Amino acid sequence: MAECGDLDRMDDQVYSDLYLQGQGGDAMALIEAAAVKQPTHVATPGDTTMPVQTGQLNVSMPAAKATRVVRAAELSGKTYLESEADVDVYVAKLKAELMSLIYAGQKARVL
Repeated sequence: MAECGDLDRMDDQVYSDLYLQGQGGDAMALIEAAAVKQPTHVATPGDTTMPVQTGQLNVSMPAAKATRVVRAAELSGKTYLESEADVDVYVAKLKAELMSLIYAGQKARVL
């Protein structure tokens, strides 16, 4: 036979589960509503207007940019930056590295 404390824990778990199910219901309704959106205009044979959707995307997807990691600590030859000049040199190197990636069409991730 279950003890009183066990029943209390089971009741707490049931109430917790019911609460979470209720919270998830709103989120699921939003997700379902977003997934069901219909196009405002679909092309039909003989239609001369620009279709919003023809079964395939009308706009080509941009190519995914390559990501490159920039290890900021490796850009300084020093363990500590002790003067304004040290900071200026470090920031200039970091900016140059980041901008070279951006100009090359890549994304930079700074570590």
